[in-house]
Amino acid sequence: METAIRGPVRKRIIAGVCLTAVLTWGAGTSVAFAQSAQKVLPADEVLRQWIEEVWHGGKLELVPSLVNSTYIRHGASGTRTVTPEQYALEIAALRQRFPDLRFTLHDRVIQNNMIWSRWSWRGTEATTGKAVTRSAIQIYRLESGKLAETWAASLPDGVGW
Repeated sequence: METAIRGPVRKRIIAGVCLTAVLTWGAGTSVAFAQSAQKVLPADEVLRQWIEEVWHGGKLELVPSLVNSTYIRHGASGTRTVTPEQYALEIAALRQRFPDLRFTLHDRVIQNNMIWSRWSWRGTEATTGKAVTRSAIQIYRLESGKLAETWAASLPDGVGW
């Protein structure tokens, strides 16, 4: 997937990751201390930024501030771990494939560090013009205000709520 994103988009993602590293590194302070001193967002704000700003707005430079250094993703194709940079590249590729991609949150329940959501997304495939819809139930686990792990169960393509 990494080779699918080149040029300005890839540079913007890498710059955002590097900027985050620089901003969290204080003179004489450890990275762990700098990260623990950052403001922890409430789960509903993490979810809002994740959907509205990253997925809808394309602000991929926010991914490192919303995704843990290792993000465990459980889905139909198995379990995998991605870094914020890897996941930002995947988001960029999907947004490139579906430039009008929009999520709709039908339901959500937030309790402590867990978010349960039922959502759909729709988009038009850039190369074919075909409208595509997907629906899923997804559970997120947060650590220190960042997405750390997720479980997703999807309906077949084209089947909605």
